[in-house]
Amino acid sequence: MEKVLQQILEELKSLRAGQEALQKGQEAQGRRLERLEKGQETLRAEIAELRLGQEDLQNQITRLEVRLETEAFEKIGALFDGFQLHREILERIEKKIEAHDARLDLQENEITFLRSRKK
Repeated sequence: MEKVLQQILEELKSLRAGQEALQKGQEAQGRRLERLEKGQETLRAEIAELRLGQEDLQNQITRLEVRLETEAFEKIGALFDGFQLHREILERIEKKIEAHDARLDLQENEITFLRSRKK
């Protein structure tokens, strides 16, 4: 009987040692889990920060687009106005040239007529 009790005692010691090892392993797993949770919180905070940064960039891009559109339309309008002005000036010059050509033709006809009368 003593031998059986001795075996039971040895088994209990072995079970206790295994239980202590399991407990230590579980504690280590708990610490690892805590570190993982902290890492996840850090990642969440960084993702939130990135989202805010993206929103800020999007707002800046939108403002830049609006500014560029406004400036571009103003410059295009100014270029068009300049083009119109040059076109009007050229039209006036063409009308003056046509008037001068008409006068020259008239004078040429008069000179031809006067020369023909002299002969």
